[in-house]
Amino acid sequence: MALPIRSAALALLAVFSMALGAAPASAASTTASADPALCDVTTTTNAWASGFTVSVTIENTSDVTITWRATLTLTNGTLSTAWGVTTTYANGRHTVVPERYGEFIAPRQSYRWGYNGTGHPAIPEIVCTPARP
Repeated sequence: MALPIRSAALALLAVFSMALGAAPASAASTTASADPALCDVTTTTNAWASGFTVSVTIENTSDVTITWRATLTLTNGTLSTAWGVTTTYANGRHTVVPERYGEFIAPRQSYRWGYNGTGHPAIPEIVCTPARP
């Protein structure tokens, strides 16, 4: 049910963007994981002429509780806001740290977070590791 609503919302956004003279919105999903035995990462990107939104879902595919960290490099843009995470910037990279409630992901559970920015979107590099007791 969510997919038709999401598609309709993107189509509506594209119509409004074109009416305002902006480039149409685009949406893309990718899947990546530093360790597929521990987690599966899915990103959804919505981009327009001057910015983007990236939503990230990290799913624990293992039988142990995991923790995770991420880095993000924006080569042609800036990060404006993020939710579900705290970011710090140094040496051209953003370090992404989950909020306290999202640091540990139980087996077969997931955590969602994301960010907005200007310029071209970038997909984060995510590393999942087993949580230490």
